[in-house]
Order: sequence, then structure tokens, then C-alpha cells
Amino acid sequence: MAYEWNNKSTNVYKTLNKTITRIDSTTIESFVPKPNDIDYEKGYIIRYFIAKTWNPTDISEVSVDTYNNVFSELNPGAYNRVELEWFISGNINSYILSGGKKEGILTKNKKAIDEAKKTVPGTISLKNNLLQFYRSENLYTNGGEYTLNQYVPDPSYIGYYHIAAGIGPMVGAHHDPEVPHAQLYPTDGSNPKAISDAIGKIY
Repeated sequence: MAYEWNNKSTNVYKTLNKTITRIDSTTIESFVPKPNDIDYEKGYIIRYFIAKTWNPTDISEVSVDTYNNVFSELNPGAYNRVELEWFISGNINSYILSGGKKEGILTKNKKAIDEAKKTVPGTISLKNNLLQFYRSENLYTNGGEYTLNQYVPDPSYIGYYHIAAGIGPMVGAHHDPEVPHAQLYPTDGSNPKAISDAIGKIY
């Protein structure tokens, strides 16, 4: 029996096959944000992501231009996109202030990811580094976040601090290996070294 290359089913197959080829060959230019002083003063940046619908873990962080303009040129239904607020300065841990609980960066970024993953599941990978782009020096806490005594959460520390590699939060705006710096302990009981590991800064 001769194959009918002009029948309806064959034409649909050829159309879909061409579409799949186009999808697989599409290249999306990745982008790494570079927060500036204004961003750190504001406390957050907007991050943009595009992912393949047929492979949700194949996710690319992109520029705002790619997010707004290039996305419209991609095959309809083949990609999803999402943007989220990513906090990069302020208190790392949640704390109590004036009788109310204030959310820290870890909590805010976790919530942003949980919302974004509803559209782009691959954003769950951002939980591997909730402090990405966070500054490790010249930080200030209004209290409720750290204490100088590991076993006594009050009084909490108020003032400038920095995150020392392999150690964690310490008193003082900047790290100087020649100057003693008192260790600061998170009031939520978490390991201070875990904070430095998350930032990954090496002095």
C-alpha cells in the first residue's frame, strides 16, 4: 500500500515535527544580575526566568529585555516565564520588633520561590542559595536577629555587622583578620556558619 503523503494526518505530523525541531533548537540567552548600590538600598531586585514547558527543569535566568521582548517570539505554549522579587539586603532571619514579627530575607525569598514555582517549577532550585547576591559587609540590624550569647537570646544585638567566611555573623561593619570580632548568634538557634556558607564569600 502506497503511503499517502498528502493526506490530513500526514500534514499534521509534518507541521508538528517542524515545530518540535524549532523548539529544541531555540537558544535563550542567560543573564546574571549585578545589583548596584541603589538596589541594595532598596533591598531587592526583580529576577526573570524562562523555562521550557516540556522540560520544566531546563530554566534560564534572563534579562528584562529578553523576558519582555524575546519571549513573545518563542513558540506559543512551548515556554513559561515568571518574575519574582528577590531580597538582597536587610535582616536575614525573621525577628520580633515592636511586638510584631518581621520577616527576614530567608523567609521572603522562600515565599517568592513558592509562588514562582507554581508557574515555573524549576525555580525551586533557587532554594539552594536563598542569600544569593546578599552583601556580606557593612550590614546593620535593628535588633531581634542576633545575640552575643549563644545560650541567652536577650538582649539582642543592635548595630553594624558582617558575615565572615567559615564563621558567620560577627560584630563590626567590615572584617579585619588582625582585629578581634565578637561572634553573633542567630536568635532563632540556627547555625551561624550556615549563613556564611550560603553567601559563599571568601575574604
